[in-house]
Amino acid sequence: SIWEETMFTMTGAPRRRFLAAAAATLGVASLSLTAGQATAQTDWPEDPITIVVPFNAGGSADRMARTLTDPLSEELGVPVVVENRPGGAGGLGATYVARQSAPDGNTLLLMQATPYLANAILVGGAPVQWEDFRFLNAQWNDYAIVAVHQDSPYETFDQLVEAMKEPGAVSSGIIYGNGGHLQTLVAMDALEIPQDNVRFVTYDGGAPLRTA
Repeated sequence: SIWEETMFTMTGAPRRRFLAAAAATLGVASLSLTAGQATAQTDWPEDPITIVVPFNAGGSADRMARTLTDPLSEELGVPVVVENRPGGAGGLGATYVARQSAPDGNTLLLMQATPYLANAILVGGAPVQWEDFRFLNAQWNDYAIVAVHQDSPYETFDQLVEAMKEPGAVSSGIIYGNGGHLQTLVAMDALEIPQDNVRFVTYDGGAPLRTA
């Protein structure tokens, strides 16, 4: 994809500027969106509402969506359910919502606007545009940490960095193109560690990533 070609073939200062610009957007709140412009109805909603989460169950977006279902259902008077549609770092679920044949406001998308939705639109190849969605609400900010397994031999960040300088010594779990992925690449560039030194293992959601 264009994303892969851009992120992995750029070198030197241009690559650092690209990654820094991408990483600078990562703190933006996750969003609730709906596809298109639903017809205005004074009696909305009459039917159940589905919140589509484009990741596996158990991640931060999924937990937020499930936290919202009960209060939304009580407020709106209709059932509210969560539907997980993982794949393509969020692109498959976003495409599913955008391609609703008759948008009526009953199918919502809950995902991080950056980097996931931005990547899906700009560089991930998903056949959607910003104009396909209407912003409803900003829910929360995500923050990144550096963590290792409790049985890992690394007890400090400096020890981990030294290990990353040895090709193949360290593996990193990522959701492709997510904030942690981009921030790892930015850090590796700053530390002058070749990207190929780390073996990146991809997952479709935060829950399986944390479990691994």
